Formats: sequence, C-alpha cells, structure tokens
Amino acid sequence: MNHAHTMGIWKKVRFAPSYTVRLYGDDKLVQEIPNIKTPFFDFYAVHDRLKKTYYYEVKGDPFFRGREEIYPGRKGLYYRIHE
Repeated sequence: MNHAHTMGIWKKVRFAPSYTVRLYGDDKLVQEIPNIKTPFFDFYAVHDRLKKTYYYEVKGDPFFRGREEIYPGRKGLYYRIHE
C-alpha cells in the first residue's frame, strides 16, 4: 500500500485540544481513533483491506473549564455545564 494514499488531512478546529477520527470502509466503521493531537493521521496501520472504499470523519474533542464542557465547532463554541 502506498503511504501517500493513506494520509488523512483536515483543517484545524479552533480551540480543539485533540480530535477523534472514525475510519469507515465500504460504509462500515473500521476503527475509531481518539486523542489525535495533529490535524492529520496516517491510516496505513488501520486499513484492513486494499479493495475497500474508505472515508473518515473528524470531530474536535471538547475541553473543560471548571464545570463547563466546551465543544469546538465550525460556528463557534458550544457549552455543556455539569451540575
């Protein structure tokens, strides 16, 4: 497998301390990879077959400020307060 075709690259999400990436093969979840610290990931090790059609989804992970759980997003920050 050619490493040039296994690299996933996405735009940095403002305020996200890390990312969770889900890799799908033929529309089925292959693996969820949490706590990625960079806006790129090489999927070479997690591809299970060459003949599948792969895609991935990326989510910016939340960060905490006191009791607030803060989710970074495209249109700003979303807050969840823990009681």
